[in-house]
Amino acid sequence: MRIHKVLLVITVVVTVPAFGALIFYVAFALGRVSTVPGSTDFWKTFGPPIATFAAAIATVCIGLVAFFGAVYSTYHLAKSNEATRKQTAADNKATREQTATDNKATREQTATDNEATRRQTARDNEATRRQTAADNEATRKQTSRDNEATRRQTSADNRDARRQTATDNEASRRQTARDEELARCWDRFTWLVDRLGGTSADNAQVATAPSLFPADVVVEIAISLEADADRLEDESLRTAVRLYQQSLGEQFEF
Repeated sequence: MRIHKVLLVITVVVTVPAFGALIFYVAFALGRVSTVPGSTDFWKTFGPPIATFAAAIATVCIGLVAFFGAVYSTYHLAKSNEATRKQTAADNKATREQTATDNKATREQTATDNEATRRQTARDNEATRRQTAADNEATRKQTSRDNEATRRQTSADNRDARRQTATDNEASRRQTARDEELARCWDRFTWLVDRLGGTSADNAQVATAPSLFPADVVVEIAISLEADADRLEDESLRTAVRLYQQSLGEQFEF
C-alpha cells in the first residue's frame, strides 16, 4: 500500500513540471513560426504576464487532474485491496473447510482401514491358530503312529532276537552235545584200539583182544563207530574207523 502511494506522488511531481515545460515549448514554437496579433511592444509588455498566467492556469489544471487521478487511483487501489482481502479471506475459508473435509475423510478412511486391518488380522490369526492346531494334531497322530510302529518293530526285533538267541543257544547246545558225543566216540575208538593192540593210553600192557573180544563183537563196535561218524558227519573219525576196519579185516580175516 505504501509503495503504491510513493509511486503515485513521484508520478505527480515528475508529470507537472514536464507538462509545464511542454506548454512553454509549444508556445515558443508557435511564437516563432506564427504571426501573433498586436504590436511588439504590447507583447513585450504583456507577454510575460500572460505566459506566466497561462502557465499557472495550466499548472493548476494539471495539478487538479493529477490530484483527482491520485484520489481515483487511491480509491481504486483501496477497492482492489478490499476485494483482494475478501477474496483471500474467502480462499482461506474455503481452504480451511476443504482441509477440514479432507482431514475428516482421511480420519474416516484411516478408521475404516484400521478396522479392516484388525478384522483381517483376526481372521489370519484364527486361520493360523486352526492350522497350527491341525498341524499339531497331525503331528501327534503321526508321532503316535510312529511310536506304535517303533514299538511293534522293537517287539518284532526283540522277538526275532529271542528266537535268534534261542536258535543260537539250541545250535550251541547241539554243537556241545555233538562235540561231547564225538569225544565219547573217539574215546570208544581209542579204547578199542588200545585194547586190541594190547596197550592202554598210558602204554600199560593190557589183555589182548582175541581172548577178551570175539571178532563179531569187535566188528559190531567198529560198525557202530562208523555209523556214529556218519551221523556226526566227522570225516576224521569216519576215515579212522574205515582204516581200522581194514586192519580188523586183515587181523580177523573176515
